[in-house]
Amino acid sequence: MKEKYGMLKNIGFNTEKHEALTLNEINFSQIEINLFTNGVLFELDQLRRQHGASLRYLLKWSFQLLSIKDDLCDNNIRKLNFGLRKLYKVKLNLSKTRNGTYHNRKNEFLNKVYCNYPNEIIVDSNESTENSTVNKETLTKLENAFNKVTIQSKVTKTENTKLKIENINREKIIQNLEKKLKMSTNAKKNNHGSTMKRDAKKNIHVLKTNIKSLEKRLLLEKMHIKTVKTICRMEKKRLNGKIKYWEDLNDRTIDLTTESKNGQYTFNSQTDQCVMDLLDCGLSFEKVGPAIKNVLCMCGLRSKDDRYPKKDYVSNCNMRRLAISQVQTAEICTAAANQTLYTDETRKFGETFSSFITTDENKTPFLLGLKQMSNKAAQTQLDTLKSILNDIETRIKCLVDQNLQTSTSFNILKNIKYTMSDRAATEIVFNQLLKDYREKLLKEHVEKYDDLPDVEKDILSRMYNFFCGLHLTVNIADVINKVFMQTKNIEDFDSDFSHEKAGEADILRALRCVCKAFAVGGDEKCGTSLEFKTYLNRNDIKTVDIKPFHGNRFNIVFHNGGTAFHLRDYIHKFLTEVKSEGHVSKLNGLLRAVLKSIKVPEIITGFRALGIFNKFITTPLLKVLENKSTHIFDMNQRYQTLVTYLENVSVDLERTQELLTGEYVPFPDIAIKKDDVWASLVHSENDAPCAALVEMCSSVCKALKDKVADHLEDGQFSGNHETDREQFSSVLPHNKLPEMVFGQLDWLLRHRPNASKIANEAHIMYNMNRTANWLQQKDDEKVEELISWSKKNLKSMKETEKLRIQELDSKLRQISIDKENRTKALAAKSKERKESLTQEIVKLGFWDKKGVVNAKLKKLKTQTAKRNALKTQINFRNYVLEQKADIKYFRVTKYQRQTVTINQLKTNLLTLISMTTNNCESRENRSEE
Repeated sequence: MKEKYGMLKNIGFNTEKHEALTLNEINFSQIEINLFTNGVLFELDQLRRQHGASLRYLLKWSFQLLSIKDDLCDNNIRKLNFGLRKLYKVKLNLSKTRNGTYHNRKNEFLNKVYCNYPNEIIVDSNESTENSTVNKETLTKLENAFNKVTIQSKVTKTENTKLKIENINREKIIQNLEKKLKMSTNAKKNNHGSTMKRDAKKNIHVLKTNIKSLEKRLLLEKMHIKTVKTICRMEKKRLNGKIKYWEDLNDRTIDLTTESKNGQYTFNSQTDQCVMDLLDCGLSFEKVGPAIKNVLCMCGLRSKDDRYPKKDYVSNCNMRRLAISQVQTAEICTAAANQTLYTDETRKFGETFSSFITTDENKTPFLLGLKQMSNKAAQTQLDTLKSILNDIETRIKCLVDQNLQTSTSFNILKNIKYTMSDRAATEIVFNQLLKDYREKLLKEHVEKYDDLPDVEKDILSRMYNFFCGLHLTVNIADVINKVFMQTKNIEDFDSDFSHEKAGEADILRALRCVCKAFAVGGDEKCGTSLEFKTYLNRNDIKTVDIKPFHGNRFNIVFHNGGTAFHLRDYIHKFLTEVKSEGHVSKLNGLLRAVLKSIKVPEIITGFRALGIFNKFITTPLLKVLENKSTHIFDMNQRYQTLVTYLENVSVDLERTQELLTGEYVPFPDIAIKKDDVWASLVHSENDAPCAALVEMCSSVCKALKDKVADHLEDGQFSGNHETDREQFSSVLPHNKLPEMVFGQLDWLLRHRPNASKIANEAHIMYNMNRTANWLQQKDDEKVEELISWSKKNLKSMKETEKLRIQELDSKLRQISIDKENRTKALAAKSKERKESLTQEIVKLGFWDKKGVVNAKLKKLKTQTAKRNALKTQINFRNYVLEQKADIKYFRVTKYQRQTVTINQLKTNLLTLISMTTNNCESRENRSEE
């Protein structure tokens, strides 16, 4: 029965929707009676038109032919007639269409209408690729059904041939009977002739009737054969179309995975490289998989079995990027000579980080590593560098060979000839420790190092230390702060809201208040940056160039000073007329402090002096330092020119006046931006800044002579080094590279606070070293080898990082314990000192009046006894009573490198006594009031 069902389906019956025959092997539900495809229905109607038969008759004939029970009703016949009318209507509409050729319209009719069942839904070409998976079993069933139809067609042809032969035989029999009839007529002319003739005619009539029946049957068989051929041709075309469609779908899938040795599926190296490149573009771990999926969909592709990288796998790929970057660093840094090492450390969210960067002679930077440290000590920094180099060497050993002839760490350090850092004390000590460690490695790895001449030893072990030029602006700002501190305190300046910092001048505190109030991101609670910006836009000032102090270090004081001087009048009008609405009492504490500060002439004069320094000295110097074409030896002339310029301004009043107007500048070849701020600075009629500028230039000149002494005349680098320019070409005149790394680290820590330290290091190192470009230059086999190796090395990397974190945690714990022990020791020592001083005071008595001091000193005969007594009294007030006073009054041995005499001790004690008396009187007066 199943074979009959397959045959019925292939000649046009919709077996899944036949209510009488339960052809569906899975679901045997009763469905509608639509039995034929549109094509079969169309062919039956053509037969009906040609032979004048009714549609009911042809359907019954079809049922009898296929041995199906006749179960047709009038309602079903009407449905088929309605389907025919719709079929002819579609064909008519296609014939009226002018667009396209007749062949295209015919194909469109056949593809969309002719070969489908009347109630079959035509699948759109844009159906989801998820439902178009190739069903090989369905293709096999369809092919088997098609083969069965072909066999049935051959059987039908054989039967037709037999019928033709039978018809020919019967015609021969009729001819023989006619001959016999004639012979019998001629031979027998008797009484029985008429009877035999009548019987012969009857036989002839029967035979002719049989012949007509056979002819009619033969005609029906021919029609059946023609119909079967048409159905076979249609089904073949339909099957070929579906096979082609499913083959196209199979060709549009891409396999992102590969089978591992243990039989599991993992992503291949091309997918891993794609993930690494997407991470390099800044995508988060969660977005990498959807990004790959969306791009494949745009290209008309999809992943096989819908496998895409998940968050955990992407996180592991990010960690593997560190190993690949370390291989790149080892390959390049061991080959490039005359490299420069840039070092710096910083604190981010309570944790200490250190970065180590090298540059080659093309000034291409390579990050060696970015690690967390337990403290900022120079020895800790050197240990961190050793750990980074050891990790790189471990990676190379795992990749290349376990027995390398030379150490990778030594090869990297051997090529480092120069260092660049700031002038912090820890960096200076680190440079010396690094030089000693490098010399130690030279003795271990260079054959017969001790037997070499001293000249060759000096060439191999010599290292040159350079210091950052950008940090000079910070040093200059500190020098100018000291100059402002020498002036008297500004009485009109309200410092209650400015959070007074020890050692900060009133002018700089006023500038800090202005920046908090009007800089974007300054003070979010008390500031008014948006309203002030709107007010300036109303007055045709499009940009507010006040920057917050947080996040800006170099030149920020000078830049904001000039901008605040330019906007002083707008600030005053905004606070008095707009923000306060005519009532200054409505302003908060910060804005009141700003309003008072801009009314003080000394503060405005300081702002102008800072702005002039910014426009004509510090900004041009920064442009020179950050210029990529600037060689480190080019700074010799620049620094010498700047020192000479500052000397001239500090001693020559005319030069000072020319500085105020912008006519005399240190670097004439550097263009100065002549904007509105410049116009306000040079066109002001107030010459009060002259005195401040003279003092500022004089102090800065002295500081520069000390800071950049190596680049000035008779300095270490002041000689004729034109022949050495190529050797020193890797040295940048600044230490901005570590600052750039710390900026990226700060962003990652703020936006990805839960990311591990090694994940942040991998991201920054892969991005800064441009490892992706380095991989693109490698062969495909080498890239696949590196990526596969990084996957195998992932477990050891995680274990190493885990051990490093445990070691760091133990160091931090030990530091905390040591600090606690030192605190306890200091507390015990302080307690012992207080007890000793108290016992001595009990013996000597407490001297709280001038007369008591004089009387007690007269009783002491020796100078030593007097000195010791005065020391005891002063120390008792300092350590036991904890009296508040200037530190110079508590110095009992030396002050400013000079020995304190007995008279000075006595004067200091009397001063402390008078201060105590005055404080007591003032408290009594307040209590009486």
